[in-house]
Formats: sequence, structure tokens, C-alpha cells
Amino acid sequence: MNPIKTIGPLHFADLHDKRFEDLCVQLIYTMRNWINFQHHGRKGKDRGVDIQGEFIDDTDAHASTRKTCVIQCKKYKDISKSELCKILDDFLENKNPIPDVYLIMVACDVSRDTYEEFQKYAKQKGFLSVDIWTAANLEAELYARRPDLLYVFFGVKIFSQRLATVARIQRRISMKKKVYAQLMPEKGKAKKNGSEVLEVIIHDVHRDMYPDSNFSSSGISPWFKLEFVKTYYGGLSFYLSIENILINKETGKWKLWDYESEISSEYLKITAFRVGNIPYDNIVDIDIEGDEYYMFPHIYCEFNHLGSPYERIWYKVAPQDEALINTLSPEDMEN
Repeated sequence: MNPIKTIGPLHFADLHDKRFEDLCVQLIYTMRNWINFQHHGRKGKDRGVDIQGEFIDDTDAHASTRKTCVIQCKKYKDISKSELCKILDDFLENKNPIPDVYLIMVACDVSRDTYEEFQKYAKQKGFLSVDIWTAANLEAELYARRPDLLYVFFGVKIFSQRLATVARIQRRISMKKKVYAQLMPEKGKAKKNGSEVLEVIIHDVHRDMYPDSNFSSSGISPWFKLEFVKTYYGGLSFYLSIENILINKETGKWKLWDYESEISSEYLKITAFRVGNIPYDNIVDIDIEGDEYYMFPHIYCEFNHLGSPYERIWYKVAPQDEALINTLSPEDMEN
């Protein structure tokens, strides 16, 4: 008889409060067609709302409906009916409008009687749709749909090749949504304040040396500051440096200028930005708020492209030189 391997229940209650919220956020983020999505819990003073947003409900084949949703996360080892009802009372006492969908995510299991009594109480208070995700629900969802989160939060590996591929695509989409929901508004704030520059700190998750700046190892630093350029289909682009480039006027071929050799008449010298592309697959997480050292976004990455986070490096022509090369079409250069 072949031995049977069993795995005990996941210990959600052992997670830090904020990490439990992070798990809930990442689980729910890819399960709805969100129009907007906000996570308030990490900042404190959430007034009874950890997560809120609006989503498109397309369960009706004949019409799609825009609905509001509020989610509260409670990392309790056990929870009673009175505690569940108090969560609703606190929500109402803060004069929050009742959403179309209200969900409580808890780190423990809830009895059937407690669940049904809570449902009755919620309807008496005017809630149209309430639900509770228990530890059993969360565990089932992690094993069935999010093995990537199962590994990140609990170190449990169940990856097959197919599951790994599916998880990678799901995680890529989840990270893209997070970028557009959190990082892009920061880019807009920079423009609104008269600056075209959004600075970020890039971290190597496998070399946690921040904020120490005395690096003994050679190669790329374990953390550094960059300027955000734009998103692309697979990730984020960042300015790395400014370079002088020589373009052959006849062939369009180009090369970097070494700042010493004489420039012959067959070449045109222009200025270009050296840009690096970091794919969503390399981004582990984003801390949008920063800290006391750098109060702007921190992006945590895996440096798994020859020791760097970049899957591609390319050159973007500086605006003042774009008109000079319109007729040249230089090879392998974007402008």
C-alpha cells in the first residue's frame, strides 16, 4: 500500500493581523470584475471598512449591474454571534452607507447556527446581501485556485506544471491590477504637484539589507532608487540613466558614444534615456506608502535576470532630439 500524505489545516490565526488582511486582499482581488478597489485596513482608522470597492456583476446573462462591496477582515481564533453582530453595529455607527454586498472574512470556523442567526440580524439591520468566509472557505479557495498564495503565506507547495502556469498568470494579472489601482494614481499625483517624476525604491527580496547603504558585494545593489516611466504589456519601465548615442545617418545603426572618440560626419549624436523593463512576474509586492527614509513607493522584486530585475533594457530618445531622428528610423530603438 502506498503511503498517504496528509496536510493539517492552515493556521490563519498565526498570521500577523496585517498579513491576514493582505491574504484576504489578494484572494478577493482576482475574484471580481472590479471598477475600483481600496484597501483601508493597513492605514488604521478604517471606520469599520477594511476593503471596499465597486464591481460589475455579470451573473445576469441579459444585463450587467454595478454593485458596491465592503469587506471586513477579522483574524479571530473563534468568533461568536454577538461579535459578528457588533461588527455590523460598528459599521453602521460610523454612518457608512449599506453596500450591495457585505462580506466578513475570518480566520476561524463558524457554526451553522451562528451563521444563520447572523444572517437574520443583518437583514433586520437593512443589509441586502451578507456572507462570512470562514477558515474552511479560505483554505478551499487557496488549494483550488491560488496555490501561489498558499506557498507565499504558508510555505505549502502543491505546484504541478499546470498549476504553476495558471498561478503565474493569475498572479501576473493580480499584480497588474494592483499597479493600476495604487501606483498609477501616485504617478498622477506627481504630475498634479508640478513634477513629471515618480520615484520608487527597488528592493531585492533575497538580499534584505535596506536601509544599509554599505554593500560589500559586487554587482547590482540590493536596493536603489529609480524613476518610473510607464507601464507596458508585461510590467513596468524605469529610467536607469542618460546616455549619448551615435546614429549612422545612412543606415540608421546606432552605438553608444564613449565620450572620448571623435564623432565623424556620418554620425548624428543624440541624447537618450536608458530604460529597464521589470516584468510583473518579477514583482513580489508593492508598499505604496514608503517609510521614514523614502516616503514614496517601494517595489520588492526578484533579481532573476542575470542578477537584475530587468527582462529587457532599451533606449528612449530624449524629447528634444525626437525631431532629429524622425527620418532615420534607428534600429532597435523606441522613441
